[in-house]
Formats: sequence, C-alpha cells, structure tokens
Amino acid sequence: MWDDLNPELTEYVESQGWTAIDQPLSALKDLQQEIADGGRYVEIPGDNATADDISKFHSRLGRPAKSEDYTFDLVDGEDRTMYDWFSDAAFQAGLTQNQVATLSSAWRQQVDVERDKSMQQSQEVVNRLKRDMGDKFDTFIEQGRNTVRSLNLNESVVADIEKSLGTGSMLKLMAALGENTSEHAFASGNVRNPTEQNSADAIVKISQMKKDKEFIKRYLNGDTDAVEKMKEAYAVAFPDSNLT
Repeated sequence: MWDDLNPELTEYVESQGWTAIDQPLSALKDLQQEIADGGRYVEIPGDNATADDISKFHSRLGRPAKSEDYTFDLVDGEDRTMYDWFSDAAFQAGLTQNQVATLSSAWRQQVDVERDKSMQQSQEVVNRLKRDMGDKFDTFIEQGRNTVRSLNLNESVVADIEKSLGTGSMLKLMAALGENTSEHAFASGNVRNPTEQNSADAIVKISQMKKDKEFIKRYLNGDTDAVEKMKEAYAVAFPDSNLT
C-alpha cells in the first residue's frame, strides 16, 4: 500500500503503525483541530504582531494574568519594593512563574554570597582601624554610636550608609558627626556645626526616600525628578564621596 512512497516516508509510516490510508489523514485532521482549539501548540508572533497578539502568546506560555500574581518566597519583614519592580519587569518580558522563581532563587543565592563577602571585608576594615588607632579606637566607636543614638538611626539606615560609603568611611563619618556634638544637642536641634547638621538631616532624608515605595519605583525606572532628589541628598550627606 505504501509502495509509491520514498524510503524515508515509508519508514515514518511504519514507525507510526499505520496500516490504512485513512490513518495518516485522520492524524493530520486531529492535529489541525488541536491547533485550532488552542491545545499544546502555540503560534509564535510574527514581525507584524500586535501588542495583544504578543500578550496572548505570553499568556499561552504560562505568564500570570497580571504582575501582582507572581509569588516570591519572602523572609518575614523583607521589603517588597524590589520584588514589585521585578514583577513589573518580568510581566513585560512575558516570564512564567517558574522562570521568575528560578531567577529569584538565583538572585537570592548571589545576594547571600555578596553579603558574606561584604561582612568579611567589613571586619577586615574594623580590624585595621583598631590596629592603627590603638587606644583611641574605643572612643572613635563610641562617638559613632552617639551619632546613631542622637539621630535615632535604625539598623537598615546605617546599613544603607555603609553600603554607599564603605565600612571605613561610614565609621569615620559617624565619629565626625558625634565628635563635638553632645546627645542633648542633637536631640534639641542645637548642633554646633551647621555642616554636620545638614549632613545628618540629609542622611535621614535619604532613609525616608528609600522607604517610600512609590519614590523608589520612580527612581529605579530612571525618573529624572527622583534621581535628582536622591543625588542632591547624597551630595549634602556625603560631600566627599563620588556618589553624585
């Protein structure tokens, strides 16, 4: 029955177990119907595809209905700002939940590696300062602690400053702010050195901006006004740095 077919097609027909002429035709009909019904097959959008065509394509591949539907394995109390930004970007890129979960896991692992590396480097800086300053080191640290207490800076704010300046520069800044200023002066606002007060105010302002989810979203998306405000605050807080 298949004598008129070339050897390649004959081998394919035999591998499918077809013994009657109507069987391959029925298989073709079923395949066409499955494609028409939107089964396992997905049509790749062409060069002239509309935004709606592309959106439907991503949905067929498994993208959630909206960006808010992506789920993440968050640690208790963890800030969602970066995750919200990533969800929007992932949705625009057409990523599935599994793809997002894979990227999120890889990112978290890399964050852990960088955190451990940073902690080791910070300890090396502290050890070097302690060795170089000798007996003055304890006073140096206490001056920095006075600044933290006076400005009521929480752990996350201090971490942001350390990340921006580095451990050594952060410790020196905090010590300089607290060196000639009593805790009472900071609390009452009567700081002797206006430059130090401006720097302290700017540090608090940076912390407030970083906690504002809408502001950070605009900042991460390159909003000109948000970027300029952050640059201005950093220029006042850390005038000797290269952050601007």
